[in-house]
Amino acid sequence: FGVVVQVAIGGMFGLAQPALLSFPMERPIFLREYATGTYGAIPYFFSKIMVEIPMAIAQSATMFILTYWLIGFQGNFGFLVLTVATLGLVAASTSLLIGSASSNVQVAIQ
Repeated sequence: FGVVVQVAIGGMFGLAQPALLSFPMERPIFLREYATGTYGAIPYFFSKIMVEIPMAIAQSATMFILTYWLIGFQGNFGFLVLTVATLGLVAASTSLLIGSASSNVQVAIQ
């Protein structure tokens, strides 16, 4: 049980950290394009999450390719990959929310 939790936490933090740091740097671009009516907030955040889905699956698959047979997991490989990818997407969405509420990167990290 401990190894599964450690791998899941690693996947969550691995996807959450880049999302947390990216939006405060992209904020001026988003605000400019939102002000000109290029796109709204919902399509922007939906597209960011849609881009994260293949990255989450690839990252969790890589993590489980390295650990699944070494540790000797008994569960279904695909189910474990998709579960950790989903947990990572939830963590990335939460960190994107925190990053969008923060004024700069230092505030977002704290």
